[in-house]
Amino acid sequence: VHITLYGKTTQEVILQNKVSYSGRFETFKLKNGRTLKTLSLYDNLVFLTAHFIKHFMFSGVGIRQISDLLMFADKNKENIDFEKYFNLLKEINFFKLISVVFKIGNDYFNTNLPVECELNDDITALLLDDIFSGGVFGGGKARGENFSRYLAKKMSSSAGKYSVPLIKKIFPSYSQMRFMYPFLNEKPYLLPIAHILRYKQIIVRFFTKRHETEEKNKKTVEFLKKFDIL
Repeated sequence: VHITLYGKTTQEVILQNKVSYSGRFETFKLKNGRTLKTLSLYDNLVFLTAHFIKHFMFSGVGIRQISDLLMFADKNKENIDFEKYFNLLKEINFFKLISVVFKIGNDYFNTNLPVECELNDDITALLLDDIFSGGVFGGGKARGENFSRYLAKKMSSSAGKYSVPLIKKIFPSYSQMRFMYPFLNEKPYLLPIAHILRYKQIIVRFFTKRHETEEKNKKTVEFLKKFDIL
């Protein structure tokens, strides 16, 4: 269950504390006659964009995230202040990225969204390759292991704020361990075994994948620079 729109690192480092929401809600009527309160159209677009950006930066995005953003923007384009939206994207350095996303929508998803910068087919192909590597939801294979921490340190002058406390690195919470090792849901008494398995995996990764991960992280940073993000 998500209890926040996104984490502290996303808000403070990636979005630079410049993304906020009006607090205004709109009433949405369901087919059964019941009504719900939801974000305003503009706030909803900003949230979908921020959610897309979070996944794109930390683990890669898939077809699902880009479809959500494109379909919502296209369906409600007559009632969205795109000038305000693009100005926000320029402030947080994601104007070019979202422009490429909109171009992909116009080229392949039959949308008709505004694209207000010159883009060539190479940059579109670059993003499409990244999206396809993420599958449906963006499974993380497009980014190196622990890329979110690597990126936070690179983008923040006070990276220490985003470090995981040592005790949590050594002993993750039980809820985290259950997520990593589902057998704990039925057999919680096997928690010590789960910790041993985790330590073994960490050691194996350290000696076999450390160089590979560092190289992948560096390549990802160069990839992000092509969209004027870094």
